Amino acid sequence: MKLARLALLGALALGPAIIAAEPNEALAQGADPVKDVARQRFQDGVKAFDAGRFEEARTAFEQAYTLSQSSAVLLNLGLAEAKTNRCVVGGNHLTKFLREHKDATPEQKTTANAAIEDCKKKVGFISITVDAPNADLTVDGNAVGKSPLAEPVFVEPGQHAVIATLNGKTSSVSVDAKKGQNAVATIAIKAIAEPAPVGPQPTEPGTQPAPVIPAGPNPNPLAPAPLPPPTAPVRDTGEREDFGDWVTSSPLFWVGSGVFAVGLGLGIGFSVAASSSADDAESIASQLRSRAQNDGVDGSPCGPEDSSGSGDIYPSQCNQLRDALDIHDANVAVAAVGWVLAAVGAGGTVAYVMVDWYGGKKKTSDQAKTNVVAVPVVTQDVQGIAVMGRF
Repeated sequence: MKLARLALLGALALGPAIIAAEPNEALAQGADPVKDVARQRFQDGVKAFDAGRFEEARTAFEQAYTLSQSSAVLLNLGLAEAKTNRCVVGGNHLTKFLREHKDATPEQKTTANAAIEDCKKKVGFISITVDAPNADLTVDGNAVGKSPLAEPVFVEPGQHAVIATLNGKTSSVSVDAKKGQNAVATIAIKAIAEPAPVGPQPTEPGTQPAPVIPAGPNPNPLAPAPLPPPTAPVRDTGEREDFGDWVTSSPLFWVGSGVFAVGLGLGIGFSVAASSSADDAESIASQLRSRAQNDGVDGSPCGPEDSSGSGDIYPSQCNQLRDALDIHDANVAVAAVGWVLAAVGAGGTVAYVMVDWYGGKKKTSDQAKTNVVAVPVVTQDVQGIAVMGRF
């Protein structure tokens, strides 16, 4: 059978042939130049196919289909692809022809089905079943139609991903296609893609529907509010907690350590400063004594230590001596506070470690967090630190 007969419908779909007419004459008559080219390539393909030049025919039919997008051309294109051992694309073009070209003649359908059966022996093919209609189907990312899909999808042998998309939801399966065998891909998407029913649901005869309890505050103000679930009791495991874990979860330990560090820094720093200021005061006093001795002054060269300056023989140097002594006294006072803080911090931290860690037990549930505030207290009579909080 010549392909020209099978292609008759495709040629008619592209329009009547232009006999002995130049392209410019066809354009002058108002013809579509794209369809003119498609019609010519279609006729070239028919001639090449009848002459047994199947690759040339395939190229011509492919160009005609690209220009016209006519489903009738798919029969000729699919047959030419099957003849050139391109059964994956050829089989899919033939099944698309049967699916989309509703006016195909019985002879065309018979020819297409015969070529499809021949292609099934050479490559793999997948039958796709979906539990919901109108799902978009893809194989390896290529669209193949909507469910239900009656025709198989031709593929190369191997693993392939089949995906169904419905209402924005997707479901996929992986199938292993083998040469000459039908691989079945069954996809369930209805349960995840269809919205849940809204409104009261039907009940069995003789039963009462469950009451609807509104959301929000307690609808019955006289009814007691539900009690919170009981908290798990703190249980003693009988084992001492790891010291590192205990340290990281004991803020009081860090407070005590911080107080010790601050106090130690103050004690050392201002003790050094007090020693230096004492040397300065002694140097000034030595200079005063030497000057008074040279001047033949009897008694103290400086007056009372009330900073009034009355009775000073050498006012400038006496004031320098008083300033140096004041600085020394201040350094001594701050150093004393620092050493007290260091002692309190060290002693308190050690005592806390001995009581809470060494003498305590590891707990299986979290205890209430400890909130601690440490405030240094420095007055004329008291130097120390006040620790307040919840333990």
